Amino acid sequence: MNVLIIEDDSQKAERVVSVVKATVPDANIDVCRSYQGGLKFLERENDIALVILDVSLPTFDPDPENRHGRPRPLGGYDIMRKMRRRGVTPPVVILTALENFGSAAQPYSFEQLRQKCAQEFPDYFKGAIYYSQSRTAWRDQLADIIRAVQA
Repeated sequence: MNVLIIEDDSQKAERVVSVVKATVPDANIDVCRSYQGGLKFLERENDIALVILDVSLPTFDPDPENRHGRPRPLGGYDIMRKMRRRGVTPPVVILTALENFGSAAQPYSFEQLRQKCAQEFPDYFKGAIYYSQSRTAWRDQLADIIRAVQA
């Protein structure tokens, strides 16, 4: 099973990798750290079984010598839209630690974003999980989705 994680927080990414490996020990896992990095990977690879996607992402991969570009408060959602346009639609689960997204002009709550994705991407959106460093429920929810996609 090939899994792509698009997550800019390295500690969170490590925790997600551990859940994936515990659920599917022989999984092949790639981690991208930005909106552009994730899109480029999705363009190159066509056998991804699951994308685990953060919502708020930097535009470019972190690099101490270069600018990261502007933050993308809905970068994960934008990736899902680009995926649909390009016909690249592996199953996607959103995993985020934020409760609110977007801008002051167009704010979304976690639940509103979940509903929006479910309506717009019914064929490949598999759910949204609220990530918490202090709680473990997200781990079980993610493992359940991984197992469902794998079945």
